Amino acid sequence: PEKRATYARNFPGTRLDGRAIERIRGRELGRPDLLLDSPSCQPFSVSGDRGGLEDERGVDLFQIGRLLAEMEAEDPARLPKVVCIENVVDFLSWEGGRAFVLACSMLLARGYVFGAIEIDAADFEPQMRRR
Repeated sequence: PEKRATYARNFPGTRLDGRAIERIRGRELGRPDLLLDSPSCQPFSVSGDRGGLEDERGVDLFQIGRLLAEMEAEDPARLPKVVCIENVVDFLSWEGGRAFVLACSMLLARGYVFGAIEIDAADFEPQMRRR
């Protein structure tokens, strides 16, 4: 709730859906230019339990694929121009890159060109961690 309130204060007039991603359906998203997903990082982080895709929180990654599939099934023109999946840097190497390969496969199946960039969150916010 605090994050939603902060976002609303910083970006008044923008749409923010605070529901869990499992409760959102592709038909509800309209024609977004950007679809941003930030699945739980604990399953992939050295600071977390590293349960990965076997962790209940790790499968949130598949929800973005579900949403894209639902949007594409209704009308491929509804797919967002850009999809961004943000997570900890260990997401790239967890189990030899398994989670990253799955994310790339979901995007590739829908014709997206993709890649990975690493940033230090400290350049944007008061947290010192690579993303």
